[in-house]
Amino acid sequence: MTAVVPYLAYARKDRQTKARDPVTTRYVAQQLFEAAGTNQVMTLDVHNIAAFQNAFRCRTIHLSAKRLFADVIARKAGDGPVTIFSPDGGGIKRAQLLKEAYERLTGEPAGFGFMEKRRSRGVVSGELFAGEIKDATVLSTT
Repeated sequence: MTAVVPYLAYARKDRQTKARDPVTTRYVAQQLFEAAGTNQVMTLDVHNIAAFQNAFRCRTIHLSAKRLFADVIARKAGDGPVTIFSPDGGGIKRAQLLKEAYERLTGEPAGFGFMEKRRSRGVVSGELFAGEIKDATVLSTT
């Protein structure tokens, strides 16, 4: 049986951030998919590919939508400059890959930027902002 899961709930809960913190991705894999006898799980743009693959004890297939998003960005952005932006340090690699996909598709350079973001007890903070966004169409990854 193959589970096609366009959105894998709790995929971002793939590691412990505090003592006794559950690793929910593994729990979902074990209690929902493996208990049902799933042989392989196919999903789209997971947060952390290695953690996704390690959470499951069956075959995993990760599909990327970067090429599709790059095409949409190219059509929507118009002729002006484009900047691909990561809302936090953890998304820098995903944003860089999207930037590269956009540049390959269009042949045009794209800017890049990111922000500092920390979470603690439900409070989000951070002050660092890096990147040039003036007069650009800015697209943020998650």
